[in-house]
Amino acid sequence: MTASQEFQSPTKRAKGLGSAKEGSGHWIAQRVSGILLAPLGLVITIWLSQHHQLPYAEMIGFLSCPWAAAVVFLFVASASYHAALGLQVIIEDYVHSPCWRYGLLLKVRLAGYLLPVFTLFLLIHIMLKGIK
Repeated sequence: MTASQEFQSPTKRAKGLGSAKEGSGHWIAQRVSGILLAPLGLVITIWLSQHHQLPYAEMIGFLSCPWAAAVVFLFVASASYHAALGLQVIIEDYVHSPCWRYGLLLKVRLAGYLLPVFTLFLLIHIMLKGIK
């Protein structure tokens, strides 16, 4: 810290840094994904509580319906996106080593993208192939 910065208030020192201009978009994305998770999670929870003893063939038959597959995919996609956003905030706030921070953020983002893609691949496989 230079001699001129020693006599400046913390607000004065921070003003020159500017903002990342990502805070409001991140906040809105977190809220929208959370709001989307509420009805999707409720539908999946109700369905699973009523049909948790279905045989394998009937469960696959249910998942081969496009509407059911769409609900499952939207739930997995919004849950993984919501989790990735939340973990990003935690990592940015509490991991102080730049090397660790970068590595963890990369892994969280990669998992947030790969989980919905893998789910979509499996649902399409179920819809096209059915029971085998």
